[in-house]
Amino acid sequence: MNSKNNSIPILSRLILFCQPPKAYALQIARFQPRWSEIWFKKDVDRLGLSLFSVKLRFVNMGFLMVCTWGIQACGSEDDHSVADTPITDDPSDLVEVEFPQLIWPLDHQLHDKVYISNYVDLDSDENQTRDYACAFQHTYDGHTGTDFALLNFRVMDQGVGVVAVAPSVVTWTEDFNYDRNYWQPFQGSHNGVVVEYPDKSFTAYAHMRTHSIAVKVGETVEAGDFLGFVGSSGTTPIPHLHLANRDKNNQVVEAYTGACRQGDSFWTSQTAYVGNTLRIYDADVFLDFELIGGFQFGEIRTFKDRPLAPAVYGIDQPKLGLWVQVQGNSGQEFSIEVKKPDGAVFVKEDVSLETKRRYGWYGFNWGFDSVTSEDFGVWTINISGGGRRVRNQLRSWA
Repeated sequence: MNSKNNSIPILSRLILFCQPPKAYALQIARFQPRWSEIWFKKDVDRLGLSLFSVKLRFVNMGFLMVCTWGIQACGSEDDHSVADTPITDDPSDLVEVEFPQLIWPLDHQLHDKVYISNYVDLDSDENQTRDYACAFQHTYDGHTGTDFALLNFRVMDQGVGVVAVAPSVVTWTEDFNYDRNYWQPFQGSHNGVVVEYPDKSFTAYAHMRTHSIAVKVGETVEAGDFLGFVGSSGTTPIPHLHLANRDKNNQVVEAYTGACRQGDSFWTSQTAYVGNTLRIYDADVFLDFELIGGFQFGEIRTFKDRPLAPAVYGIDQPKLGLWVQVQGNSGQEFSIEVKKPDGAVFVKEDVSLETKRRYGWYGFNWGFDSVTSEDFGVWTINISGGGRRVRNQLRSWA
């Protein structure tokens, strides 16, 4: 069976047979004539996910299939990518490879409700990380793709489209899994798409939204074609697209180029490194006075859903609550200034990040009992840091 078109129905049936009921991820299926061989491996990856891999090679059927599934024993906030095969032991292998030129994978650009929460970890040593810039380690141990995250679940519900990064052929899809995971225990496997390039290298798009996949196995897509929507399916605590690139030998490909990944970029237009900059993404008032301090780990649905802001802040409220969504490094600072309608400063505070936050939220509150009828009107809130300012208004009334 040498024809690709003739092979697709058999491949689809074997995918379903290969994937067990508790599957976490189907890695890749490709057509290559091989000798008969069955290989089984069980391992525990760095994130505490027990992985089971089966590689089937059949000369008479003319293809190679690799399936991976896992049983989650424990996890962490960072345990949210597809169950990829281990990263190459020699990061230099990631440099001199051939790979297509890629376009931006979303229909929203960087910083338009979208941020990068993780790059590829190029360090194969356990408990060590190294991103492509050799800078502020904007990644986590063992991460094998780039994570393009949405600011919150409201943005996810509005719909952020995933597009093909290069001309390719679809080899796998799945889109029936639960897509609103906030925290452990994560429900179900991920929804996604795998595409293959002429040289047998491939790209996987993971964590997509339920019933949003718009392509089928065997379909040819062009760069920019719509594939589906970003979701939060599989092992992920936030809505994001995990984009994983592999070469024809199934080795991780880091598309970004920098101090720790020499050679040409595989992006048609490489975005600037985000790991060294403080950025204020969002901020507003809210009434949840229990959420004080910095947050990244945990369910924290209030922040991940974007807190609701009161239309009018009543004088009878005991406190003024404020939240800020931020990305930055330990020691970087942002400032908060709240002014009354007459311009008098109600609050002025400088905040220093106590740890690196690839994403995170801060909650604050201050006593509001000093407010009188003379303070009724429109208040101004300025959050500034990293050359960016978020400006909101608060209306105070009886």
